Amino acid sequence: GNYADLTARGVLNVPLGERIQIRASVVRRQNDGHHDGGATPREYSITDVLSARLTGMIEFTDNLSWRLSFSHGTNRGTLDYLHIVNYLYYPNANLISGFLGNPVVTPARENLFGQEVEPDNSIDTVENTMSSRLTWSLNDSFSATYLAGFSRFADNGLDFATELFRNRSNNLVTKATTHELDFNFRFDKLNAVAGLYYYSDRQTGYTDLHIGNTVPSPFNTIVPGALYTTTGNEPSAYGAVDILQNNVDNPNTSKAV
Repeated sequence: GNYADLTARGVLNVPLGERIQIRASVVRRQNDGHHDGGATPREYSITDVLSARLTGMIEFTDNLSWRLSFSHGTNRGTLDYLHIVNYLYYPNANLISGFLGNPVVTPARENLFGQEVEPDNSIDTVENTMSSRLTWSLNDSFSATYLAGFSRFADNGLDFATELFRNRSNNLVTKATTHELDFNFRFDKLNAVAGLYYYSDRQTGYTDLHIGNTVPSPFNTIVPGALYTTTGNEPSAYGAVDILQNNVDNPNTSKAV
């Protein structure tokens, strides 16, 4: 494709005897980006992803089978460039009293958020997953399935970046585990499933938010002047604020019957 867009896919199926099968697949896609990077060394909207999976199936007996799958994925692309469409601007607004007044349609302009001056626009994520499915068919009317999964997602890139805001992750790791046990019944016209489910994830690492000049022209004209600092258009309550969030083993769990 254009912008040097290239997608490659490969699949390999290998039977190892009558009861063991292995399947490997990989997808690689990349391009040169769709918008000038400005101050960054890389263009915006670069696609640079890799996904690979290895799956094995073992049929222990005619009634008992196990499928195990491992996946790996990376994203080394860049953020999308923000294109601004026409928007409504309220030149007579008073944010203290809550008065807006009549709007004016303002034509779109690309550099409203100032991405051209950003020094970095890189995405950097890695995900590894494991999934397991064990199926036991006692007869035509009854079967049981045990599902298990584990994933690890690491983010060391930018989630959002403009001249106004930057949201970055630093070794932000989310680990998730799932377990599910299902009993399947089939009797004449009745089909039913009874099951137990458990989910847990934990997040560690850092995220930071930098807020710079949050009120570009023409919006600075409707923000009360009392909020301004002595230089620029930065409201003193929000200008040049850096917020660092430390995620220390932050857990989430869910159970279901």
